[in-house]
Amino acid sequence: MEIRETREHIEIQCGARDVVRHDRFVESIGKRITKSEHRPPRGQSMRRPDPRPEEKMLQKIVPEISGYVTLLKKHTRKTLALALRQLLRMARDYPKEAFLPAVTEAAHYGLYDLDRLERMILRRIASDYFQLNKS
Repeated sequence: MEIRETREHIEIQCGARDVVRHDRFVESIGKRITKSEHRPPRGQSMRRPDPRPEEKMLQKIVPEISGYVTLLKKHTRKTLALALRQLLRMARDYPKEAFLPAVTEAAHYGLYDLDRLERMILRRIASDYFQLNKS
């Protein structure tokens, strides 16, 4: 990659091939300028592909919760990507026998707080993995 700066243009080259050539704005030194042709049309933003990669993985691992994922996307208070990652982590980390009933119960009551869902899962597996001696 090579960048050449002339009085009128800035050229970016990859090997012998010109990749980009832009006019240079001398009066805007130290400022950031985005040309209008590089912006999305007004009223539109760059949309992420739907479904997201986390959602695809959830669909592979536990297709039974696709309805919950759809409602989670509408009702989550977290950033959607963070919520999907947290749900994916729980699906990978916890046994399916505890995870699926907890998600079903959360969907029944309309609970989309994933921290609370995780506590529900942990409550279900507490006696299986954490034996307390009562002496």
